[in-house]
Amino acid sequence: MAARLILLVFFSVTFVCVAGCDPIAARKAEAARLRELRQRVFQGDTAAEQALLDVIKNGDRFARTYAMREIGQLKERGGFAVETLLQLLEARGPNDPVETAYCLGHVGRDDPRVVEALLRKLQSKKEESRAFGFASALGDIGAPAAVALPALEEAAKTNGDLLPGCAKEAIEKIRKDLDRRSELPGR
Repeated sequence: MAARLILLVFFSVTFVCVAGCDPIAARKAEAARLRELRQRVFQGDTAAEQALLDVIKNGDRFARTYAMREIGQLKERGGFAVETLLQLLEARGPNDPVETAYCLGHVGRDDPRVVEALLRKLQSKKEESRAFGFASALGDIGAPAAVALPALEEAAKTNGDLLPGCAKEAIEKIRKDLDRRSELPGR
C-alpha cells in the first residue's frame, strides 16, 4: 500500500511539473511578456520601461538577452535604457557584452558616451574575442560613430573569423550614413 501511495505521489508530482514547469513554455511566456512590455513602452508606459530595465539588471540569461532585443527594437524610444546598458557594458558578471553592445547600437545613437564606450571596448585587448560585436554596434549607430573609423579600419585588417568582416560592414554603414546626411538639404 505504501509503495502504491509513493508511486501515486511520484506520478502526480511528475504530471504537475510537466504541465506547469515546462521550460519551453515558460520561455515562450516570458518572451510574450517582454514583447508586451515593448509595445507598452511604445505607448508611453514608463512602468513598462522600468520593468524592462529590471529584467536586464536582474533576469536570468534568457530573459536579459530577450529584454535587450526588445529594447533594441525600440530604436530611439529606447533611450531610457542607455545609462543601465552602459553600466552593464562595463560591469563584470553574467551579462553578455555583445548583446549589450547590440542593444546600445540601436538605442544609443544620439549619446556620445555610447560611441566612446563601444570604441574603448573595440580597442581593448581584454575584449578581443568580443570585438566583432562592438564593431557591429558602431556600424548600427552610423554617422555619429564616425570617430571610430580609424579603429574600425585597423580592425578590418586583423586576422580572425568575425572581426574583419564586421569591421568592414560597420565602415560601410557609417560611410553610407555620412553620405546620406551630406546629401540632405541644408547641410
